[in-house]
Amino acid sequence: MKVFDLLEKIVDAKIIGPKPSFSKIHAANALLVLGKERLIGRSTLAKRINIGPGAVKTLVSRLKEENMIIVRRGGIVLSRKGHKMYEEMIGKMPVFTRFDDGKLAISDHNMVAVVRGAADEVSNGLRQRDSAITAGGFGATTLIYKDDRFYIPPETAEHIDKYPNSVWERLKALNLKQGDVIIIVSADSDTKAELATLSVIWTLIKHDQAGHL
Repeated sequence: MKVFDLLEKIVDAKIIGPKPSFSKIHAANALLVLGKERLIGRSTLAKRINIGPGAVKTLVSRLKEENMIIVRRGGIVLSRKGHKMYEEMIGKMPVFTRFDDGKLAISDHNMVAVVRGAADEVSNGLRQRDSAITAGGFGATTLIYKDDRFYIPPETAEHIDKYPNSVWERLKALNLKQGDVIIIVSADSDTKAELATLSVIWTLIKHDQAGHL
């Protein structure tokens, strides 16, 4: 997908000096924050995506170089190109929000995300779990939605019945479609949960470039 390729380009840009202390998931989270907030100051953005003042300065500079943002006196806003990239991102991941269901979440800081049509990119869910942990989460629950049912990879309904129907009804309310992947991630802060969830999403979006896992 173009937006994810562009975010990788922004992070991997060759510059003289030390490597920036932000990653592609910080860049992705910045795009989401900017898309939702419309106008935001640099220091507030740094806090929202959990990077320092030097790192956010570099990130803002690179986003500006790619014509994705406009820096105004009152803060930062997405450009027309930035809005297009934001819409592309949320088109692939239409749900990215807080989640407080205690049956599937194990913390006070949880996220649920839906990745549209990514079921074929999941093997056994271990890569998704490990990606969440590496990014600071406690782990990830990965579910596949097919034929109006939920499956735990690899394509099994085992253990689904131990959860009450209210859990599945709540997830179905997320406007799921055939082949969607649902990710639930927990962490010890909201920001870490967001970043860990984006890290998991990346394994699904960029999966075809890494081989089946």
